[in-house]
Amino acid sequence: MSEPFQDVKLHSYIDDVYRNAPFTEPDFEVRAVVPERTFLEKLFLLHEEYHKTAETVRVTRMSRHLYDICQIMDTPIAERALGNKELYLSVMEHRRIFIGLRGFDYSTLLPQTLNIVPPADILEKWRQDYREMQNSMIYGDSPSYEHLIEKLRMLNDKINKLRY
Repeated sequence: MSEPFQDVKLHSYIDDVYRNAPFTEPDFEVRAVVPERTFLEKLFLLHEEYHKTAETVRVTRMSRHLYDICQIMDTPIAERALGNKELYLSVMEHRRIFIGLRGFDYSTLLPQTLNIVPPADILEKWRQDYREMQNSMIYGDSPSYEHLIEKLRMLNDKINKLRY
């Protein structure tokens, strides 16, 4: 699924630092999936992951999705994503067809049953993964793991109240 999409202008940070260097390039556009879809994909990915057995749930670099969701959830992107029933259902259907996890009930991705909060049996593993992400992948200040989990709980409650 490469839609919905939008054209996005890209600009190099290197060009900012070396404005007159011979290797600078003009800004250019690329076609990118809209961030609303990416937000929903991350929500669904977490829900799907949590339905696996504790032994098969992926851990390495997965906590980045918690961080990303928390960064997006207080923006208009999240509001637009959650308020767009057509987009929500189309991303859900796309995952059913193209991800197709064996034995997974894709109807549980509906808002009333969606769960984006890590279950108790993997909380500590994901906490350690988040520490590693803070050291290697997240630049600058980052919220505590406890803060992420609390924000996810609030978002999860909000999503579960949606009716479509």
